[in-house]
Amino acid sequence: MNTINIEWKDSYLFNDVLIDRQHQEIFTLANAVIHAADQSAFRLAALELYRYMRKHFSDEKALMREINFPDYKNHIELHNSLLSRFKAIVQEIVLNGHWNRDDIHSFMAHDYGKHLEEEDAKIAVHNRMCMA
Repeated sequence: MNTINIEWKDSYLFNDVLIDRQHQEIFTLANAVIHAADQSAFRLAALELYRYMRKHFSDEKALMREINFPDYKNHIELHNSLLSRFKAIVQEIVLNGHWNRDDIHSFMAHDYGKHLEEEDAKIAVHNRMCMA
């Protein structure tokens, strides 16, 4: 079994209890995907991660509306792009048998991690300004 893990970093903290909990759960679910024992377990874990990411993005969307986040539309497009990329990776594995856990690890560590550090950080800053 592959021993790589997708590591949570404190730099991903958003300083919103719900959003931070969801971000951490996404990392937990992603680790379940990369450590799936077989393709059947992989499918189930990947589906759960995809479903959870969609729920999280919906909750984040509601927060952005609530705080009148100025880059709302662009951020939603970024979410859609992340979901499309993740779905394409999963489809490649499920439909074509391309079984490469590194693709999931790379997506989470780089694409999703970068999104948290760069894009979600903008929402967090705006949210703090609204609360001040």
